[in-house]
Amino acid sequence: MPLVLIILLFFSAFVKSQTVDIFKISDGEYKFINKSSGNFIDNKVWNEISPFNDGFYLGYDSLGLSYINGDGILLSGVKYTSGRLFNFNRAAVYKDNKWGFINKNGSQIIPLDFDFVYDFRDSVTFVIKNHRWSLVDTLGNLKTYLDIDYSWGFENGIAKVKRRD
Repeated sequence: MPLVLIILLFFSAFVKSQTVDIFKISDGEYKFINKSSGNFIDNKVWNEISPFNDGFYLGYDSLGLSYINGDGILLSGVKYTSGRLFNFNRAAVYKDNKWGFINKNGSQIIPLDFDFVYDFRDSVTFVIKNHRWSLVDTLGNLKTYLDIDYSWGFENGIAKVKRRD
């Protein structure tokens, strides 16, 4: 029995839980509420908040998209037009008509320089810039240019692509 308790304590230290929950004020108005105290975290009202996923909420307001951690704290002050959930510790973000990637600290790891990006499903992903396909790694290093017309992305290390006829 003591061994089970030690193992549970060990693993619980690595599990990031949320101390906040979403409170619906009205249609299109949401706030974060502290689960323990029942108090609102702050006065911020969000138009939409995504479900908690991989340590973060995605919050939308009139200025754009923000990433919020499980304690209700903004990941960074940067607002994006759009964004996606984290994969391989990277989230695709969109601003000023360009895509890039941030890490879980909110740092921009891969610059907003691409016309379109795929989410990381492996150690590399597809990016498109000026109608040219490429592969980049999780640090943004260009791995290779590709002569393809389309990709369905990576799944289990394999990518289905369509090449010019």
